[in-house]
Amino acid sequence: MNVTAIEILRDGGTIRFRVESDKGLSGHYRLQTPFKGVPRPIFRNEVQLDFGSADESRLASVLKDWLDETLTVESKRGLDKLGELQEFRNLPEQRSAALPLYRIQTVIECLVQRQSTD
Repeated sequence: MNVTAIEILRDGGTIRFRVESDKGLSGHYRLQTPFKGVPRPIFRNEVQLDFGSADESRLASVLKDWLDETLTVESKRGLDKLGELQEFRNLPEQRSAALPLYRIQTVIECLVQRQSTD
């Protein structure tokens, strides 16, 4: 499993990324900006996944596993510090390096929150 091409759009928070997986989850993903409404839909190859679906749950699980495997002591420290900030301007290198991980953590939190409200 690999997660690549992690980026955030300038529309207020749309997160895009690519998943390569042998678990049927490969594709391009997009978590819509919160400015278009909550709950934030997530799309795989531009097809919206159903809120609280098994696909969302599996995606959250594999993203969490990937994040756990990817985190180092240094990136965990940077991730924790990002969580304390209100905005991300002129970040030191350690925090900038953790931004892609922070974005995936945001996707995981969004998906997990939906699972717990069903």
